[in-house]
Amino acid sequence: MHLLAPDAYKKYLNFYNNILNSFSGPLPKVTVVTFKIDPWRRSYEVPKTSNVRVLTGRYLEKIPDEELTGSAPFDLISDVFGVFTYTSELYAVLSKFQRILSKNGTAYIALGDKNSVVFRTLIHSEKGDEPIPEWLAKSFPSIFSIEAAGKPGVRIYKGAPVAGTSRFVLVMKKADEGFQIPYFQNIVYKGYDRGAPSRIFKFVPVH
Repeated sequence: MHLLAPDAYKKYLNFYNNILNSFSGPLPKVTVVTFKIDPWRRSYEVPKTSNVRVLTGRYLEKIPDEELTGSAPFDLISDVFGVFTYTSELYAVLSKFQRILSKNGTAYIALGDKNSVVFRTLIHSEKGDEPIPEWLAKSFPSIFSIEAAGKPGVRIYKGAPVAGTSRFVLVMKKADEGFQIPYFQNIVYKGYDRGAPSRIFKFVPVH
């Protein structure tokens, strides 16, 4: 399952078309979820193949698990600055990821670099404020980890090459039965006309 921000739609289609052109075996079944497709990107269409379906117009949290998974859970979830980046219901989203992953499934959540708004999404606990990705990886190392997403690369700034920054993904594995995602309550949500919102969540212990 691929979870996309509206402006990631074109990048996904380019990626998927490359897969279609190079894949020699049976194609995997793919579900794409995006709340909306920006009007200037509607000229891009998902390849007309029976293994691809697109769900739009609803938040992931509101789509029933059975409608998402169909006959089988997902082996792979990739969130490209989609629901994890924008939701105020982080507990519900991560809990849904756990429910719809297969036994050996894995979710990959794009974070950007360590200065990005997504990476710096904070959790407030008794020990102070800490980026949620780092808190999850430290608190539940058998389920969550942070991994580098390729090499930094080089970008051009004012005509000169400049070393890029490393980008990261939050990796979430399917947990053993009985594990519960910690409960996060959203206490700050500041949206902007463009880009990811600033958010702070509060960890609420469940007794």
